[in-house]
Amino acid sequence: MSIQLLLLYANLIIIYAWKNNENVDYNEQHMTVMKEIEDECQKCDRKKCPPITQCNVGTVRDKCGCCDICALEEAQLCNTPDDFKDGIIKSGITWHGICGTDLECRTRTDIDSKVIGSQSICYCVKLGKVCGSDGITYSKCKMNATIISSKGKIIPISEGPCQTVPSVKLTALNQTVVEGANVTLICEARGYPIPTITWYFNKPNRKQDKIQMPGNYKDVTVSVRGGTEETHTISYLQITSFTLEYEGEYVCMADNIVGIKAQGTSLVRNVESSSSSFLSSETHLHYDEARL
Repeated sequence: MSIQLLLLYANLIIIYAWKNNENVDYNEQHMTVMKEIEDECQKCDRKKCPPITQCNVGTVRDKCGCCDICALEEAQLCNTPDDFKDGIIKSGITWHGICGTDLECRTRTDIDSKVIGSQSICYCVKLGKVCGSDGITYSKCKMNATIISSKGKIIPISEGPCQTVPSVKLTALNQTVVEGANVTLICEARGYPIPTITWYFNKPNRKQDKIQMPGNYKDVTVSVRGGTEETHTISYLQITSFTLEYEGEYVCMADNIVGIKAQGTSLVRNVESSSSSFLSSETHLHYDEARL
């Protein structure tokens, strides 16, 4: 046998032995860790459990099912029932904790699990919102926790979100378009009670009252749909075939019973029009605090 073959054979033996030792070491370490976890849980003595501090959403048992600890609050990472066996956290499962009163541990669906991994958090099972005495809107679970954490200084004063003045956001701002094109302006409003959105149209450099849209324009439609929350609404102003007749300033105005209006402005002009034909070429958002 050649010297090269002998050296190759020797290297293979060394590598095989090293791999076996590595696996043995890893298995031994894994077994040691698991034994420590088992020993920790088997040696439960409730007399040695640490005292419990203030718990805002009640108490639960620890990962060994032994000592009482504070339960998790809304939106905190948690362990689902599938993470336990006979009341004890399963081996290899990361311990986060157990959700408290009126809370349920569920897997999140609002994240990309392929990017950041699967997560479970505590969700409130009591639907609806309440307005706190501090002017902040809470979920019912968060309100109950806040009552305890504030020692009763913050309490619910009404069902539903707190009344707030409207705010607006235009997601389709200044546009320069060609004749015959379709135009869509989008106005989002937030507030409670949910704001009413109204569109107005001002023609450039013409001293006349603003026109409430869609008015008598056959190519203009206005539609509204609910947003992602009970304080959110969205309105769409659509022009199906743009002409010079529709060139001008479009104002989105939102108001509710709180009595304050908010408005945003967007300019739409024909591609051949000069900027001098408009009062302004800048999109702006502002609040009009005149009472209704």
